[in-house]
Amino acid sequence: MAEELGRERAENDRLAAAIRHVEARYTTLTEHAHDLICEFDTRGRLMYITPNSREVLGYEQHELMDRDLSALVHPEDLQQVVRAFSDLATGATVEASYRLRTKSGEWFWLESRGTPFKTSSGEVRIIVVGRDITDRRRDEQERLELASRIEQGQRLESLGVLTGGSRTTSTTCSSRFWETPISPLPRSLPARTPMGT
Repeated sequence: MAEELGRERAENDRLAAAIRHVEARYTTLTEHAHDLICEFDTRGRLMYITPNSREVLGYEQHELMDRDLSALVHPEDLQQVVRAFSDLATGATVEASYRLRTKSGEWFWLESRGTPFKTSSGEVRIIVVGRDITDRRRDEQERLELASRIEQGQRLESLGVLTGGSRTTSTTCSSRFWETPISPLPRSLPARTPMGT
């Protein structure tokens, strides 16, 4: 019996060491991640956030813990985030892009992927990994605006080609027309006479 207890104790020690190793590795990964990693309960309360919350959001971890972070979501994106969270609570994996407000009041774009999981006690939790994509969104917007300006310029250029360059001439004629003084109409106008009389 003592021998059996010794083997169980050795096995428990080995498992405890393995758990400590996994926990240390997990801690190292999350503390040095550039992405924001969050754990939420099914009601949307924040249960964990990586230490880089200070760099990304301007908040210390303890300022965000046990809070509903929907107040940080841009009003135009809130419905999308609520829908995504509802889908997560049903077991779906969801990807979304939305704006969050930092502690200093600035908005930035976050692209995130959420996945539900069960804890060892059977509770459903949601892991969300998010990445700041503000620069990428700004570059996309600038590219779209540039493409629009190029397209508009090409349309205007094609109009000039189609009219054979007469845009200038018609503009000149129009401006001359408006510059021509209009003589007043005589006070008494001759009566109309029917045609053919």
